[in-house]
Amino acid sequence: MKKLFPFFAMAVMLFTASCSNENIKAECENEALVSFAVALDGQAATRAISDGKSVNLLTYSVYAVDGQGNLGQKLTGVEGKKVTFPCTETIRLAKNKSYKIVFWAQAEDCKAYTVDAETMKVAINYEGVNNDENRDAFFKAIDLDVNGALEVDVELRRPFAQLNVGVIKEDWDAAVSTGVIVEQSTVTISSVADGLDLVTGEVTASAAVENGITYSLNDIPTEMLYADVNEDGIKESYYWISMSYLLVNDQDKQGLASALVDAEFSFASESKPIALKVTSVPVQRNWRTNILGQILTGTINFNVFIDETFDNDYNYPSTSKE
Repeated sequence: MKKLFPFFAMAVMLFTASCSNENIKAECENEALVSFAVALDGQAATRAISDGKSVNLLTYSVYAVDGQGNLGQKLTGVEGKKVTFPCTETIRLAKNKSYKIVFWAQAEDCKAYTVDAETMKVAINYEGVNNDENRDAFFKAIDLDVNGALEVDVELRRPFAQLNVGVIKEDWDAAVSTGVIVEQSTVTISSVADGLDLVTGEVTASAAVENGITYSLNDIPTEMLYADVNEDGIKESYYWISMSYLLVNDQDKQGLASALVDAEFSFASESKPIALKVTSVPVQRNWRTNILGQILTGTINFNVFIDETFDNDYNYPSTSKE
């Protein structure tokens, strides 16, 4: 009996391995590899602000979708994976099934966003400084039918509007000549949202932002702001003195975030701070609204513009020839 036992044990192991291999083969036949090539909208931009280069964390969740289009349970995903965009993610999914895949990307250093990886809802905390490029973030939700191996291109887009202030060279030089050198800025903005459902794209506003939000004093951007205000195909340069991200509703949806906001800016220098108050400024998701002109000296004259670095620009007030 002792001599026969090793042979018997080996036979059981071989049989088990055979069954296991057959199961793996069956599973492979019922599954497909799906590769996602994930990139950020506007990633080809060369400027430090809005080039997406601060964004290096990826979170995504995969949900089953039934025959009626209803979202089921979360099946798989990753949370806060450090990547370099563009990147490729590969997962194995069952064939002949429908899925919704939801992506979110942000900067590792940004602590303003709390992401629930199960529900893919994001809570935004506006406490923090103005001119903070680390607040840039991107998302996308896609529907996918899997019948075989797939390679899917996914371009993530910003859920935010960007609100900027820039002054013309003559205004900046005139201020400097009188000893006014703007080094920092702060802003208070009305009518923003602080909750984002990444699955639906809808936003919500809590009591915390009911009376608006304030970004505290921080150094102004070190680069120039470029915008084609007169729409002649040539971008003019402005001294960039304020930059803020704010969550707004998708233009195709009705929500609690307004398409118009009021804003109060303060530009700090060693002398008396300079204040600017604007009302009913248009803002739009993945658009830049630029308040541009003569602001620091004399009579305040400015325009508002939205830039194609995002989807488009709003210049305020409008200079459209239409």
